Amino acid sequence: STTGDDEHNIMAGILAKELGANRTIAVVHQPDFAPLVGKLGIDHAVTPRGSFANRILKLVHHEKVSSSAIIGDGQVLLLEFRVGGSASIVGKPLKSVKMPQDALLAAILREEGIVIPHGDTVVQAGDVVVLVAPSDHLDRTLKFFRT
Repeated sequence: STTGDDEHNIMAGILAKELGANRTIAVVHQPDFAPLVGKLGIDHAVTPRGSFANRILKLVHHEKVSSSAIIGDGQVLLLEFRVGGSASIVGKPLKSVKMPQDALLAAILREEGIVIPHGDTVVQAGDVVVLVAPSDHLDRTLKFFRT
């Protein structure tokens, strides 16, 4: 069973830490176990589904996405990418852009530093944005950033 495999992987990580390993990673198949491994002294937990989904995201959006993460059991995605010059969001205050309500432009990285966006913030061509969106609204949200 995958639960038994998870227990073995976690126990192996704990043993490795006790034997002096600097960093430990446990592969867990049950996503609910992933947050718990840190409490047991293991540095990271990796789920095969999450790793596979992250790889697919990078393949699908390879030219745009520089970093991605799956949050929860795949319901929410966090993406980091550079905004192209002809994206429809460029040059407009965020309050005038009708992105899906549950999508969040969490941060903008510019040469001068990190901007925490608000309604009057204007996305510029070349900005690197950190976007959090439900996976089922990803296409509707990304349309504002496509060139």
